[in-house]
Amino acid sequence: MTEDTGQGRAPWRITDALIVVFAGLLGSWVATVAVAPDFAEDGFTVLQLFGVVLVAQDVMIFGTVWVLSAKLAEPRRLLRLRPTPQDYPGVLIGLAFSLAVVAGYWLAIRLGLDIERQEVVGAAEQAENGAEWLAVAVSVVLLGPLAEEIAFRGVLLKALQERFSDTAAVYVSAVVFGAIHLLGDAGALYAVPASVLLGIVLARLTIATDRLGMAILTHAGFNLFSVLVIALT
Repeated sequence: MTEDTGQGRAPWRITDALIVVFAGLLGSWVATVAVAPDFAEDGFTVLQLFGVVLVAQDVMIFGTVWVLSAKLAEPRRLLRLRPTPQDYPGVLIGLAFSLAVVAGYWLAIRLGLDIERQEVVGAAEQAENGAEWLAVAVSVVLLGPLAEEIAFRGVLLKALQERFSDTAAVYVSAVVFGAIHLLGDAGALYAVPASVLLGIVLARLTIATDRLGMAILTHAGFNLFSVLVIALT
């Protein structure tokens, strides 16, 4: 346990993580109401989802973490976002992990399993021009990994480590990370196991390196491969 100091309170708390996740969900909901009030029937366009809704979610996460971190002692040390050369192999780790997941889905389909498509994947497949692909790339490969790593490994994982063992923190944060992808997307059910496994890998990397840089690049590499598969197939 870390005690409060005169220069700021103890590191992240579980309530901080809940606030950050809720803020992200609130941002996406407000953006959805603003640009696609009939999305339940009509779905999202590429630019609505990747250019507005997901960006609003990420911005809310960034802003909430920034506000909450003002109360912490040494907030920059707690997040450690800037990648170093030692973090760059994370991109290759993410690409390899994504390749394994895609191969697993392909095998499952070959075996006759009916794999429902994720809403976000279906929307990305509708991208047709440069502006739409740019929105997909920025949202999925840049902003998404950064926001999710800050929320789930930068805040939630660290908060859990304050109360539980590293092993428990890894698995709980990974399960929450996987489960959160189910919200509003029933098709994501088949992606939950892969998301949980990815969450375990990212949490382990965060603990091993004591920074978020490698986890961010691994997550970006994972998403990059998925975008490339969608773009090329």
